[in-house]
Formats: sequence, C-alpha cells, structure tokens
Amino acid sequence: MADSKKTEGSKGRAYRRMPDDFAAVARRLNGASVIAEHYEVPRHTAEGWLRRLRSATTG
Repeated sequence: MADSKKTEGSKGRAYRRMPDDFAAVARRLNGASVIAEHYEVPRHTAEGWLRRLRSATTG
C-alpha cells in the first residue's frame, strides 16, 4: 500500500508517493482501475502515477 506522507508543519495537500514497483505492476495489470485496486488508492491517484510514468519514459 502506498504511503500518504505529510511533513510536520506542512499546510498543503498530502500526496501519495509512487511505489517503487509501480512500473512493473503497471505493465502487468494494464489499467488505472485495476492498479488503484491493487494499491488501495483512488483511481485518480493511479491515473496520475501512470501519466508521470509515461512522461518519464517518453522524454
């Protein structure tokens, strides 16, 4: 399960970190809804991780 970390004294929104094994899991599961269920996070979180992964691999 992904961590939701908020530092002491921070007033902003807490963002979940992309898990270290995300690229492998994303290739295997192939879909935001399934990935979200796997990590027990909202679908929009999994979609954001997928966008970040795609942007990192394309350039």
